[in-house]
Amino acid sequence: MPRALSLPRPPRSHVALLLLAVALLGAPVPSRALDLDVPTAAYPTIQDAITAIVAQKDPVNSINLIASPVVTGTEIRLDLNFNSLHRLVIRPKPGIASLPRAEILSNDTNHPILSMSSASFVTLEDLDLIRGITNNCDLVALTQSSDIVIQRCRVGSISPAGASSSWSYLQILYPTDIVVRNCIFFSTYPGALNSGITAVYGDNTNSLRLYNNVVASHGLVGIHISSTFPGSLVLLRNNVVVNDPALLVEPYAYASEVDFHPLVISTHNVAFASAAQVEALNQMQNQSVAGNVAGGAFLAFSTARVAPAFVTHAWSLVAGDENTDFYRPTAAGDLHDNSSKWGITVGNGTPTPQDLEVWDDVWKAFRPGGVPAHTDRGAYQLDPGVSPVGVPGPGAPAAALWAAPRRNPGTGVGLDFAAYAPGRLTFEVLDPAGRLLHREARAVGAGESGALDWSGARGGVLFYRVRLEGPSGAASEVRGKVVVVR
Repeated sequence: MPRALSLPRPPRSHVALLLLAVALLGAPVPSRALDLDVPTAAYPTIQDAITAIVAQKDPVNSINLIASPVVTGTEIRLDLNFNSLHRLVIRPKPGIASLPRAEILSNDTNHPILSMSSASFVTLEDLDLIRGITNNCDLVALTQSSDIVIQRCRVGSISPAGASSSWSYLQILYPTDIVVRNCIFFSTYPGALNSGITAVYGDNTNSLRLYNNVVASHGLVGIHISSTFPGSLVLLRNNVVVNDPALLVEPYAYASEVDFHPLVISTHNVAFASAAQVEALNQMQNQSVAGNVAGGAFLAFSTARVAPAFVTHAWSLVAGDENTDFYRPTAAGDLHDNSSKWGITVGNGTPTPQDLEVWDDVWKAFRPGGVPAHTDRGAYQLDPGVSPVGVPGPGAPAAALWAAPRRNPGTGVGLDFAAYAPGRLTFEVLDPAGRLLHREARAVGAGESGALDWSGARGGVLFYRVRLEGPSGAASEVRGKVVVVR
């Protein structure tokens, strides 16, 4: 037997410090989270809260709006201070039943309502981003930003045209892993802005995913995408573009400047447009971004069919009107009158490996829904399901909680979650031997969704456990396994 080494014993006064150091090194280090409410005396504006978060080192950050509308006279700016180690979500404060969504009303004519430049890992959800003054700039602008999610938002102008119309509801330059889902883009004055969603790619790594959005009242093009880069990704599913019948000169619903080099995945999209105005293909070799090809399940209707297809396509300016029926399809309309009009249900990695899950709609109604279960095109799920994709049905132990690994989470373990009841959410990571590597907990409200991340993984197989415990003590739990590649 090898002879044991005899080490000098540390002085008694150092033993306590040594034990404390060992305990600290062995204990999981929680990911800190900074939640700031706006408007408050400490943070009267969203930009004040952003400035405070930039000064901190918390990995997970939230700006919670506690009033609506929140009026801003200046551009809301996000930059490279937000990244995989310093994430941000802007949303209504979870748990306030009277505030399912919050309006940000901009009175700045010459700048975007909100812009991101070289920002990453930012989520905007359940927001109405509205310009209430003359348009002389894009409404939302993303430049060289990555891992951005814009979900369940409505982006629009409620001002007459004025100034210049050469702008977009959403302008994206060099998108990388940008996801826009369940959003509505509009103007109360048709043609006040030229374009709905405009995306210009800049290199081979760029990718944009558009799911279940409605784009309406644009002056020239609803969805306009430009890319010539091999390996870049253009993905559209279940989007609805509406050419406003009030315009004397009809715009295009879609426009493609995407040649044969990028990967284009586009199915189950819709255009309310004349046949000649469905899509502009600027060159013969361009691919259709609308999916207006055989097998794409594309639907086209005339602009005369807009009114009967939706409960209303007019945005109400009456104070307190939440516009809950804005571009909500009618049951007997062209988007829902028979099963051939249904869209495609999307999960993580299905129907193609490039897909990311869409489990709700603009008002958080679950997809798929109805009998048989299906996903509706556009931002609304007319027959909502009882639980999102991947969650057991009513009465099952995990019905109040959904969690799943995120594709390409960056460094470490990354999950997306959704809580359908209020409570305390606990996120844990364990090694194959069952040893706890990480734990964090926080309070969540009913309907809250977001990200759970731990960047301390060194690679290999790890296990995660997410638990939601309600006020009554009832608990839901989701477990799974991930492989971290270094």
